[in-house]
Amino acid sequence: MPSLYLVRHGETRPTPSQDPRLWELTDKGKRDARALGRLIPWDSVGKVVASPESKAQQTAHWLTLGTPFNHELEVLDGLHELAAPFVSDPLLFRSQLQAYFAGKPQPGWEPLEAARMRILDALDHALTLAFPKAAVAVSHGRILTVLLSAITGRLPSLDAWEKIAMPDLARVNLEHRVIEIPFGITLHPDRGNMPTGKPRI
Repeated sequence: MPSLYLVRHGETRPTPSQDPRLWELTDKGKRDARALGRLIPWDSVGKVVASPESKAQQTAHWLTLGTPFNHELEVLDGLHELAAPFVSDPLLFRSQLQAYFAGKPQPGWEPLEAARMRILDALDHALTLAFPKAAVAVSHGRILTVLLSAITGRLPSLDAWEKIAMPDLARVNLEHRVIEIPFGITLHPDRGNMPTGKPRI
């Protein structure tokens, strides 16, 4: 089975009064997504899919700018962020997320196993659409953390979630359950090392 490129969306502009699914990218988020796109070997890609959420759609647009995929993006509902009530207090949110990742159900949160099956099914479909080439999937931090746990066989963790930048890129092989290139290696825009003439992954 071909490789799968996983992309976390770029930096957003949180608006507490607005549904988080409608949040949009900042100008920096757009620039970073454009830069991230230069790391992907597009000639090896057969399909680009994205979550239906605005920030993922915008990331996919800027990521694929200048490629044929910019006009051929496919939306997959199964790539949406982990369903959970919005919490404005960051400390409370971290506490709930840590407990959830540890296997303790949280009121109103999508069950962990359901989330795991949902993202795996969506990505299997993405790979089918892209076959025999690789697929690029644009999604979100929490659900991608759940996916990584499914690949490694370990529980998701707050530490793993925090290591995925906005935006970020990884390459995995779902068939063999292997993380070929982990998040954090290719791009950490918030740490000042945007790619410049960097080899593609």
